Amino acid sequence: MLSESSLLVRGLPDRSQPSAEAREDVALFLDWENIKSSLSDHGLAPNVSSLREAAEEFGRLVVARAYADWQDAWLRGDPPNLYAAGIEPVYVPTRVFGARGAILPERRKNSVDVKLAADCIECCHAYPHIRTFILVSGDGDFVHVVNILRPYGKRVVVIGASWSFSAYLRETVDQVLYYDRDVEPLTPQPAPPAPTNGGVELDRIFALVVEIIREGRLKDRALLTWIKDELAQRIENFDHKRYGFTKFKALMLEAERRGYIKVATYGLVDWAYLPHVHLASPEAEQLPADAEAADKAAPDASDEEARRISELIQFANNLEASNDHVSFNFLLDECLRAGVWRLPRNQLADRINEIIDAGVFLRVAHPWQDRGTGEPITIRTLKLNRQHPLVIATLGQPRSAPAVKWTPPPSRDATLEQTLDELAANPSDAEAHLQAARRYLQLKRYDEALEHQKRAVALAPNEPVYRTYVARTLAQAGRIEAAEEYCQETISLFPDDYRPRSALGMILYQQGRYAEALPYLLGAIERCPQNSPDYLMQMTILARAYRDLGDEAGMRRVVEEGLRIDPRHDGLLELRRWLDLNPNQREALALAKQAASMIGKAEEVEELIHYASSAIVLDPDISYLPYYALGEAYKAQQRWDLAADALEKAAQRCDNPGTLRIIYSNLRNVYTRLNRMDKADEAQRKVERLTTELHRQ
Repeated sequence: MLSESSLLVRGLPDRSQPSAEAREDVALFLDWENIKSSLSDHGLAPNVSSLREAAEEFGRLVVARAYADWQDAWLRGDPPNLYAAGIEPVYVPTRVFGARGAILPERRKNSVDVKLAADCIECCHAYPHIRTFILVSGDGDFVHVVNILRPYGKRVVVIGASWSFSAYLRETVDQVLYYDRDVEPLTPQPAPPAPTNGGVELDRIFALVVEIIREGRLKDRALLTWIKDELAQRIENFDHKRYGFTKFKALMLEAERRGYIKVATYGLVDWAYLPHVHLASPEAEQLPADAEAADKAAPDASDEEARRISELIQFANNLEASNDHVSFNFLLDECLRAGVWRLPRNQLADRINEIIDAGVFLRVAHPWQDRGTGEPITIRTLKLNRQHPLVIATLGQPRSAPAVKWTPPPSRDATLEQTLDELAANPSDAEAHLQAARRYLQLKRYDEALEHQKRAVALAPNEPVYRTYVARTLAQAGRIEAAEEYCQETISLFPDDYRPRSALGMILYQQGRYAEALPYLLGAIERCPQNSPDYLMQMTILARAYRDLGDEAGMRRVVEEGLRIDPRHDGLLELRRWLDLNPNQREALALAKQAASMIGKAEEVEELIHYASSAIVLDPDISYLPYYALGEAYKAQQRWDLAADALEKAAQRCDNPGTLRIIYSNLRNVYTRLNRMDKADEAQRKVERLTTELHRQ
């Protein structure tokens, strides 16, 4: 129930300010590490309350996100303060790449930039009502996203420190705000003129501020952003500018001058205190946001919480036993499927992250093969920390906590049974054993696969290629040392055969050990006949190794030599095109291929959109692939307008008649869904024309 002072304030005169409904919608995206680093160079820290207030000057703030690797020790304490100010922290993990001879972690400067830019573009398409995009960063890399947003009719405002702002970015955006001049001025600002009514209206507002603080959860303090929202709810068309204050914080400082409250900045946000409250230092007094962060930093020690964590450990242990690796998203999806904890996806993801931070899981680098390009990459995965007390207690005493029921993959497989029946009819056939091994490999049953491969070797001891199959399976099972030893043994038995050297070179290459792989790949080329179907494939692998070693001259030499043999070899032509690209284009192409490899995988739609959007940010014209992948993803989500837009752009960039026919066929179906029959008929005519052209060829 409102007090008398509240009712009086509601009667303040209307100064014809626009209502909330009439204001434009605004999105705020913060490159947190960039702005924090820029300000720390001058002994400053970002004030998120002031950043939010600056954004709200442009309209109704409907999206507010800050991007960083929140596991970085320097940034780890910031998310609670961002949440307190109504800004969502978005975790962008450090990207990991294989270094020469080892897998080493390495920061990638534009990881946050790409994620932030991709989300901007996704927001532009998904929420067309947002007219203003505010980016907090002085990084010139954001020129690309600015150039994409503005043609859609979006106003782009950038906030950054004046001493580190990119001149190129300054010339591209619609408006620039300098943090140290426009958001939190370093020089004292002149006091506003005294109100014409003697300050009576202000005193009534300040009395209401005191009431708001006392009615709040903390009783003696409140965030300035919360106070501002409460005033907007209690006073019709409230606007601090009516009273001569350019910023809401300046209005609160006037309340402090008059003795109503005290204002202080703790934990990157602004607080208002009642006058009797002692303002302790951040070290002496943990503010509520910090206390909440501390509560979240470690799992609750209650019996119920311990039971739930044990439940997750049991479940993760089962996943590790049946899978080559477990990524965060895979663990999350499987937990949702099995009903672990029965929480919404975002809450479950937050809870798992908290448990990871508590040390129950380890983040590890795992060598993998890119599904789009076939090239080796390193991905971030999770493993249970089997030295952690909770893990030891749970797995050492599995009955102490009820585990989620987990259903292993079915033991019966019709294809495998048929293959084994054929093998039983001819057990001395080496090829039959290899066929059985292939099926076991598809089922990730490596021990059985190895057993049949070794029987094939015993039946055909003079066939070195059978031995290379054994080595590759050992590597796929993660037994790298055994795979290397087996290859070396095979090389000694067959010194003039190229295949054992090729197998060892590929195993080392897939581990990111490019320098070690190179001599074996060269040895394989020397021994492989030029008329062999494998020769150009060996050339392609060798060229990739030179590329990953940073030797573009060596890569170019191998590519040109291979193309002299076959000028139309797809793999070598692709590598030659790569040589002609700049660094941004190279990364964009890799992201586009990654996105294309995810088409049709329902569980990876969000990742697909992220990769495709990131590729477009880096180079909008790199290929039709990212647009085609986006179109397929939006189709899966039944976002037909976005799908049509993406597929139209894919068609504009595709020059392959067969692929173009597929794109227009998809467009026909999308336009039919949208009941735009004129566009559907136009797409159908193009499908028929391309079909005729292909038949002629």
